Amino acid sequence: MKEDQKFESDIVQGYTKPTIWCKFTELAEKTNSVNLGQGMPDWQPPKFFMDNMQKQFSNTAFYQYTRNVGSIKLCEAVSRNYEKYFKRKIDPMTEVVIGAGGVNVLYIAMMALVKRGDEVVMIEPFYHDCCPQIQFCGGKVVGVPMIPPKSRPKSEFEKITKDVKDVWTIDFESLEKAFTKKTKVLYLNTPNNPTGKILTYEELHKIAKILEKFPRVVVLVDEVYEYQIGDCQELPRMSTVKGMWEKCISVMSAGKIFNATGIRIGWAIGPNSLIRQLNPVFQYSSYCIAEPMQNAVAESLDMANESCEGFESYYKWTANHYKSLRNHFLENMAKVKTFDINLLCPESGFFTLGDISKLKSESKYILPGDENEKNLSYPKDYKILLNICNQYKVVGMPCSPFYSKEHKNIGENFIRFAFSKQTSTLDKAIHNFSNPVKDEEEEEDDDDDDDKKGNKSEKKVRKALGKLGMTKINGVNRVTVKPKDNNILIIKDAEVFSSKDVENTFIIFGELTFDEPDKKAAKEELQKFTKEGETLQKQGETKTEKPIENVVIEEEDPNAEVNTDGLDQSAIDTVMEEGNCSKAKAVKILRSTDGDVVAALLKLTDN
Repeated sequence: MKEDQKFESDIVQGYTKPTIWCKFTELAEKTNSVNLGQGMPDWQPPKFFMDNMQKQFSNTAFYQYTRNVGSIKLCEAVSRNYEKYFKRKIDPMTEVVIGAGGVNVLYIAMMALVKRGDEVVMIEPFYHDCCPQIQFCGGKVVGVPMIPPKSRPKSEFEKITKDVKDVWTIDFESLEKAFTKKTKVLYLNTPNNPTGKILTYEELHKIAKILEKFPRVVVLVDEVYEYQIGDCQELPRMSTVKGMWEKCISVMSAGKIFNATGIRIGWAIGPNSLIRQLNPVFQYSSYCIAEPMQNAVAESLDMANESCEGFESYYKWTANHYKSLRNHFLENMAKVKTFDINLLCPESGFFTLGDISKLKSESKYILPGDENEKNLSYPKDYKILLNICNQYKVVGMPCSPFYSKEHKNIGENFIRFAFSKQTSTLDKAIHNFSNPVKDEEEEEDDDDDDDKKGNKSEKKVRKALGKLGMTKINGVNRVTVKPKDNNILIIKDAEVFSSKDVENTFIIFGELTFDEPDKKAAKEELQKFTKEGETLQKQGETKTEKPIENVVIEEEDPNAEVNTDGLDQSAIDTVMEEGNCSKAKAVKILRSTDGDVVAALLKLTDN
């Protein structure tokens, strides 16, 4: 028995190791890849939300305990804003409970409703965190897989319209068979994570009909993606189906609404007979949530009904914004010829899934932290994602964790990418997918070719590139770059290597480069290639580049002191090793390149 296992109880068994979110996030960080694994948006919350937060936290009257199941102000705001959706009056004091985010609200609901031996029916795939929550209660997951849509050819994504969407379907016969006398909870996630499926009213009525035979079953409805609903005008809600209000608990998240996933505020709405079961679980675990944050969310819920950037409300803007991001990502990925995985077009949410059912699953890579694991074997979706990370420098998320143990083989046929990112982030991912990185064996073949051609200096720098984490960009006609401190490099019709560590820094082999030429001549040549309105061709796309102002070509300072202040020791070591030079020379040349290792190596090889 391992040292840490002697403390492990059966409640947490299997969940003491880092989660897939931690593993794949660390993978993205260590490989300097674009992280499309986690869905958290990478833009700021709306200004009115941040202003409300600042105002509330400056009010010192709200730094003490508050009402433990929700501040009165927030409960009233939730009631006021959701009555129109639930088509009924909602008592803020007895039919609303506030928790520490949507996940926490789901947890207190499971703890309140599920006892050892109870079964929870879940339509798969489902939100990953529910499985451990059910295990912690002593319950059992009973999964019912949805039927995946067929993959469509990439050409259909080149112009996304509201009529193009890939819909997962429910197997209602299997769903009904999943219910037994032991079933206590039906968990529904609509809009669904990870598929983006929105349950229609027709589907909700069919589910309600099944539940008539099982009166003890409570429906826990996870609606945290309620406003990321694409072309859907309003989310169909199970609580509004005839006879279902008394059996439903609906869960929402302020973090999802306001693109502020770290604030950890969520709520549940339902009849008093169910909500009062949740209250003691929250009271005796978290006790209460910071009142300034609750009050800021309350004010923001009301303000979100006001017009926003040309839309009738912030909520409408949100739906359109996520739809635009989805379309941008899918339309551009459809044009990528170097990535063969077909992506599905979701109805809603943060994510698109890739169908990898026809791909081979071999991989030589491992996740961070698994270096010492014995008999290591990953599911297919993990292996494909590891290959994608190393080939394209983009990280996604596997889908097998979104299925029960019995059906993980279905999930292994899909991977998930988040489009809930700025277009600049999505464009980086699209660029990486368009420019796969050669693996080590291919690079060695290139080195052999270089030797035959006599390009020994280029070979040396190529090897350094591998150590420094550089990526080759193919098919570039001309690139004009302005690295830090105005040290200008230009290239035309040549190979370009892009650094993942230093933004806008390039190493160049080709027709035209500037290192330390005559300043005047270099400036004239530079400006000739960056005239206002000049059209540049890159990766088949037409782009217009504005002229670069204040051009300065740095010269080496022969009197520079030989010291390491301000320089990275690993950079010095790399230049000494790859350039076969003394420490003094390495430091001197790094000074002249502002610490740019690649530029320093180029100088050494040129000399």
